Amino acid sequence: MMNATYKIPKIKNDRSIATCKDCPAITMSQLDIFRIFNNLTILFIGDSSIRTLYRDFTKLFSTNRLLENTEATIQHGEYKTMPGEQRLLTGGARGTGTYKDIREYFCEFSSTRLIYIHLPTAIGKSALKNINYLEKLTNCTCIHAVILSSYHGDLNFAKLAKSALPFDTILNDFNDSLRNICYRLVEICLNKIDQHQDFIWMGPYPPNLKLNDEQQYQFNQIIDHTNKIVRQHDFYIFDRYSYWRQTHNDLLLTNSHYFAPKAVRLMTQMLAEMIGNKWKRSIVMKTPRPPIQMRPTPLQIQDLKSSSSSQTLKWPTPIFFKKRNNPIDYQKKKIINK
Repeated sequence: MMNATYKIPKIKNDRSIATCKDCPAITMSQLDIFRIFNNLTILFIGDSSIRTLYRDFTKLFSTNRLLENTEATIQHGEYKTMPGEQRLLTGGARGTGTYKDIREYFCEFSSTRLIYIHLPTAIGKSALKNINYLEKLTNCTCIHAVILSSYHGDLNFAKLAKSALPFDTILNDFNDSLRNICYRLVEICLNKIDQHQDFIWMGPYPPNLKLNDEQQYQFNQIIDHTNKIVRQHDFYIFDRYSYWRQTHNDLLLTNSHYFAPKAVRLMTQMLAEMIGNKWKRSIVMKTPRPPIQMRPTPLQIQDLKSSSSSQTLKWPTPIFFKKRNNPIDYQKKKIINK
C-alpha cells in the first residue's frame, strides 16, 4: 500500500502575501480557487481546527479575504454565517460531546459545495452519528475530497492530565474509534457517484509551549498511532507538526497556540494544490508579457529626420520576467506498509 506524507518545503520568499522565510508565499487567488474546485464537493470533518480551515475556504470563495484574528481563534460554531452558507444541524452545549455543528456552503459561481461536520469527540457513538448525517444530504451525490482531523477533543494535554485513566488506555480507545471513523467515511464515499476521492489527514500539532519528557512521549505516540491508522485507510498525511515547527515563531498569533490567518491561508493553498493536482488543475502564476517592439511608422521616421537636433529613436528595453517557481513543491515520501 502506497501512501504519501506531505511536508512543507523550504524555499525562498516570493511575491504576493509573504509568510515567513521558511515558507512559500501565498499566491493563490480567488479565481484559482474557483477554477480548481469547479463542480467539486469537499467534506471537512473533525475538530475546531478543521472548522477554521473550512471557514477560510468559505471566506476565500465569498469575499477573497483572510480570516480576522478573532475568526482564527474561535472554537465553536456560534458565529454569523457567510453568504451562501447554512447551518444544517445545531444543538448541545459547547465543549461537550453532545455539541452539534453541521454546515454547508455552496458557491454558485463555481458550483462548489463545502460541507463541515463537527466531531467534538472521536470516542463514543456521537462521532459516527454525526458522520451518518451525510446520508440525509440527498443533494450530495459526490464527495471529491475528505479533510479529517479528530484528536484534540480526546487527546489534548489538559484533558489527559485530568483523566484518571492511564494514557495507554485512552490512546487505545481513541485508536479503535479513529479506525471506525475512517472505515465509515470511506464506506460512505464509495457509495457516491465519484469513487476516486482524496482522503487527507491533518496531523496533530502541539500547543505553543515547551513539552516535558512525558508530554513529548505522549505526543510522539499520538502521531505514530494516528499516522499508522489513517495510512491503512489510504489517507494522505498533511504533516502539521512539521509545518508547526517551521512556522510557530512567525505564523502563530502572539501568546497563542493558534495559527495566524496567514498560516491558515497557506494551509488552504497547500490543500488546494494537493486536490487540484488530482484533477490536473494547478494554481496559475500570472506573468505579465514583455512589451512587443514595433517598427517606427513612416510618419514617425519623417518627423525624426526633420527634427533640428539629431536623435536616435530608442524603444523601451523589453522587461523579461523570470519564470516563477512553483511555490509548493510537495515532496512525496512513499511508504510501503507491510
